[in-house]
Amino acid sequence: MSQIYKKSTEPGIQKAKRRKRTSKAKEFDINKLVNIAVKTGKVIIGSRSVKKYLSTNNLKMIIFAKNCPQHILNDFRNILRDKENEILIYTYPFSSWELGTAAAKPFMIATLGIIEPGDSNIIEAIKERI
Repeated sequence: MSQIYKKSTEPGIQKAKRRKRTSKAKEFDINKLVNIAVKTGKVIIGSRSVKKYLSTNNLKMIIFAKNCPQHILNDFRNILRDKENEILIYTYPFSSWELGTAAAKPFMIATLGIIEPGDSNIIEAIKERI
């Protein structure tokens, strides 16, 4: 015996109406931009590595964690003062643990150097915010 189910006409049993999804304005998500840059571009992790690369080549951007030690910031200020090319510097608004998480690494990152951003538009996005 098969039973035939009829659609209920009672108001409480009807399916809930789905809300139309509206696209939000594109928000600035630094974590997403860092993650894309690490996955698709060329990135140097760590203050020593960034200093070595900076002495021989040029970086497009340097990202410092909010809790980056002061002596590292002072070293980079001295190095960048002598550089001819302009390098974009951004202070990440969160700690080094969060910067490591954004870069999909299981450790803290105090300094991140970007050689090529890859598919990320991190450089343009930060220039707009400054």
